[in-house]
Amino acid sequence: MALTRIEAAELNGKGVIGMAAVPGLEALDMQKKFDELVTDVVVPKFNALSDELSADGGADKIGTAGGKSILEDLQELKNEKANTADILTKSNETPYTPTADYHPATKKYVDQIQLESGAGDMIKSVYDTDGDGAVDQAENAQLLGGNAPEYFGRAPLRIEATLLADSWSGEQAPFTQSVAIAQVVEADYPHVAPKYAQTLETALAQQDAWSCIQSAQAANGSVQFVCGERMPEVDIPIVVELLR
Repeated sequence: MALTRIEAAELNGKGVIGMAAVPGLEALDMQKKFDELVTDVVVPKFNALSDELSADGGADKIGTAGGKSILEDLQELKNEKANTADILTKSNETPYTPTADYHPATKKYVDQIQLESGAGDMIKSVYDTDGDGAVDQAENAQLLGGNAPEYFGRAPLRIEATLLADSWSGEQAPFTQSVAIAQVVEADYPHVAPKYAQTLETALAQQDAWSCIQSAQAANGSVQFVCGERMPEVDIPIVVELLR
């Protein structure tokens, strides 16, 4: 563990200490004598020390206050620290599924387990995303008349048909007529509107006939119309709109 050092014996006879008052040396030799201590002792020892510290085992030669080498202290720190491959960090974004009793579980994993088991049907992070204490779908229903937001982005299905003057049933009011429309199902709430002719006289007659219509009810493959008082006397072109 010891590092290279300069021993006292290595200084003997080096430098100008102990020389006669008049050394009797040539100028160049005298200059060398003054530098001898550094060039012959200090420089070689310093370079050797540098090589030792730079070597692979250099840290093993440097001591610490605990009586160990730096290498030993670093090794202990390495052994005691958490291995990043075995931990979940606060910034983790990688899915992780625990498989043993004391494995950590991510928030997403716990939320998913709750949802799948049915216990999480009212998880706040899922149903109250804006954190205002009201379920999002309830807010939508209140703001949008009971319809989901996507309801308003769809174009209705439009079908043209005709109420025929000679196709009404019944000897007396109420009179009924079923208009075949394949796209209609019983659960629909169709919107029905007359499609008046371009000529004024015909349009007025159709308008009068339309005023006889009391209600329209969806059935599978048809829309059933009811006249409450009198029977229309002319055909009425209609447009049926379906929004699903």
